[in-house]
Amino acid sequence: MKAAVVVAVLVSVLVLAIAPGFAAARQHPSATTMTSQPQQLHGIVTSVNPSKHRLMISSSKMVINLAPGATVMRNGKKVALSDLKTGDAVVVAAHRSGTRLVATRIDLATSAVAGAREREMTGVVKSVDTRTNTLTLQSGETIHLMRNTRVMENNRTIMLSQIKPGMHVRVTSRDVKGRMEASQVVVTTAPTTRTHELTGTVKSVDRANNTFTLDSGQTIRVDSRTRMLMGTQSINLSQLKPGDKVRLNVMPERGNTYLASRVDVTSSASTR
Repeated sequence: MKAAVVVAVLVSVLVLAIAPGFAAARQHPSATTMTSQPQQLHGIVTSVNPSKHRLMISSSKMVINLAPGATVMRNGKKVALSDLKTGDAVVVAAHRSGTRLVATRIDLATSAVAGAREREMTGVVKSVDTRTNTLTLQSGETIHLMRNTRVMENNRTIMLSQIKPGMHVRVTSRDVKGRMEASQVVVTTAPTTRTHELTGTVKSVDRANNTFTLDSGQTIRVDSRTRMLMGTQSINLSQLKPGDKVRLNVMPERGNTYLASRVDVTSSASTR
């Protein structure tokens, strides 16, 4: 009987000794259950919000939150988060905490390549190559899409294959050793430039580039949306001949080049 009492007392003491630590463990989970291993992220600053201690970079789709006491360094000196600008190349030491990405240190990159600033351009897509992950604008620039490039339309992510020739895009990119690498491609609406009418005589036709020139010097470009008519009959560029007289609805592009929304052959050279 006495032995049983002693065992009961010992068990009670042991429970009382363990309980506080167990409760503390429940209230304060270990760091390994809350955070991931530290990682380094290299990228270009795409947005920064100093008041909320947040930023986004081109290599991550997550918002990066600055931890209390996090440091931002430039050339070995501490600077404020507000000193970071869109287009700055950075290296971020960060870890995941639950569903958040938390940075403990941000270093502005100093190499010539990493330090290349981003620039924004707008244009019309001429061609898309999903094999090489590139798109070419009508202005001649070839844009290389990287693994982390965001491609957006109407605030939603789309695939490169969904971008078609003739679409208007806004591209954020940087020059890396002579090639343009994009951090973001956004499909936009066509500019509201009003069309106007041109008349003239066809001087030459360039089927390879989908263009023809008028005797007055203008270069006219056609695309898949251009409506071409001879009387009431639809035609294509291969049927257009030097000497044809045409009436055009066009929008200016660059220099002396125009995009035609409609081409009417009013008099064919072959029938005169």
